[in-house]
Amino acid sequence: MDDRNPRPIQDLRAEIDALELPAKGLALKVASAHPKRSLLAFQAEWHIRAILYHLRHVFDHYSVFVHEVSKRAGTGASVLVMFAPSFQELLFEFYALVNICRISVDNLRLYLGPHFAPGSDQLPKSIRDVLAGKTNCPVYNSLVGQPLLDYLLDIRNCLVHYRSLATSDNAIVVEEGIDTSREFPAHDSFFLAMARAQFRRDGENGISVNVYVPDEIFETDAKGNKRLSVFTYSQRWSLVSTARNFAELGVRSLTLVLECLRSVPDSSFEYSAKRRR
Repeated sequence: MDDRNPRPIQDLRAEIDALELPAKGLALKVASAHPKRSLLAFQAEWHIRAILYHLRHVFDHYSVFVHEVSKRAGTGASVLVMFAPSFQELLFEFYALVNICRISVDNLRLYLGPHFAPGSDQLPKSIRDVLAGKTNCPVYNSLVGQPLLDYLLDIRNCLVHYRSLATSDNAIVVEEGIDTSREFPAHDSFFLAMARAQFRRDGENGISVNVYVPDEIFETDAKGNKRLSVFTYSQRWSLVSTARNFAELGVRSLTLVLECLRSVPDSSFEYSAKRRR
């Protein structure tokens, strides 16, 4: 996760189109070459479309939110408490994107099923458990050791079991460098969202608006137990760029799946549940 600030929104839209291009038409090619694999191919393609659908809407709502914040920050205020349905809608779409990306990487085992030799160990349902084993499958090996995947799995686990992205329809947007810990205590999680909105003044360039996600979701204590972190935002992980990166991870993995379905013979891959060293 090295993309801390969102690029201009027009650049991000162009990147979505570029992400989609390599997968276009692949499902039809799979169906033509291997009719028995056609259902798997079209399901994988559906997930690609779903990921990009939610990513486009993340950008749409972010654009509206930026416009609304910029108008209000132009008055000179350093702390904005503003009615902002666009902020809620941005978080709706991010929540959906996180879930569809997690489902997609977990479901790689279903799409890749025909490629694993009968003598291989059964693939676990969780992508994290799969990657703990050993395989010669290029799709899985492309995901090994990716901090972005770990963050995706952690934030989805957090949203399901620990914390919510839910917030009121009044967004708090603070100018960068302003301390509001007394006015807005961190424990007031419904009013102060898990995703934090800030802005800065860029002189001639006007107002720059960012929405940040936590630096880390879980931490490990001295005894090796994993627990929810106290959320901090000093690393400035942009929600919009994180959404784009999650989408890229999911789409590229599914595109590799489609390539395998098109050109790799049955039983080409092996899997062992033994831990990687």
